[in-house]
This record gives sequence, structure tokens and C-alpha cells, in this order.
Amino acid sequence: MSSLLSKVAISDVPENKVDKLRVTAVIGEIEEKEVANGYVSISIPLTFTDEKSGDERVFTARYNVKPEWFEAGFAVDQLDDKEKISYQINMQRNTRGLFKALGQDEIDFSNATGESVGVSAGPRKDDPSRLELKGFYTPKA
Repeated sequence: MSSLLSKVAISDVPENKVDKLRVTAVIGEIEEKEVANGYVSISIPLTFTDEKSGDERVFTARYNVKPEWFEAGFAVDQLDDKEKISYQINMQRNTRGLFKALGQDEIDFSNATGESVGVSAGPRKDDPSRLELKGFYTPKA
């Protein structure tokens, strides 16, 4: 079979890699949705102004949690190693980090909408053309 296109090495085509993101953003309406294996997907739209272009942009932070992680007295040591890692990333770093950065004493997603928070994201290891949430922080006044 003949081809209309010639061959080219993959290394000759530049990789699309996103830049790191470190901005103060306003939290939009947070969505919670049930997904597989007992997890709940959290989607947090974060609106910010792009410093280079001046355009308004939205980065949506997405991660999964389990409802039992929100129960008082939940013990991490009852999880297997894979779930412990998921808990550490998604509950301790992402969820706790968000509410700590907001200065709130209680984790309640309905209280986060409209609040300003610092967010950092970087290229995903498996797909550097897409951003991945790295964490939340308290923005400087």
C-alpha cells in the first residue's frame, strides 16, 4: 500500500508540554460524582487570569476520594498499601490542603465556592501535555 505521507521519526515532532502553573484562583461550583469502586470524583474549577495573555482561564482539579475517609475516627492503617497512597495524595494533600489553605476548620466543599486559593499544577508524568494538581496553598495578601 502506498502512502500519501512520508515517514518521520517521532523524535522529530516536538512534544506538546504544558508549563507549570502557580496562581491565585477563585473556586467555582465543586462537583461530586459517584464513580467506580466506591470512589467519589471531586472536580474543582479554578478560575484565574493568565499572566502572559491576560486572559481568564479555568483549570479543573480532579481527584477521587472515598466517603468513609470523611467519617470521624477513620483509621488509615486499615487500608492496603495502594489505598494508603491514594488516601495520602487525595485526602491529606489535596482535600486537607485545600481547606487548610482556605483557613477553614472543617472540610465542607459547599463552603469553598467563591473563595480564593493558591494552586500549583505541573505536567503529568504520563502525559506532559496535560496539567496535574500538585497542591493548594494560602495566597499572599
